[in-house]
Amino acid sequence: MTVAKILLVEDDEMLGAQVVGHLREAGFEADWLQEGRQALKVDPEDYALWILDLRLPHTDGLDVLNIFGPYPTFRC
Repeated sequence: MTVAKILLVEDDEMLGAQVVGHLREAGFEADWLQEGRQALKVDPEDYALWILDLRLPHTDGLDVLNIFGPYPTFRC
């Protein structure tokens, strides 16, 4: 059985740790980035789901959506 990979992009330390912890406890493989520009270096097809904070340092979640939105497997 394949475990779904989830990417969390959240700059708040406490919230990010809490969300990733809950996802992992639920059986998902979860990765966590704290800046939008880090997310831009990730292959969007590596993850089944992205959870994006809209207010991030340097590059916000909407910027990430605008850049990755054209990918056929990346649905908003």
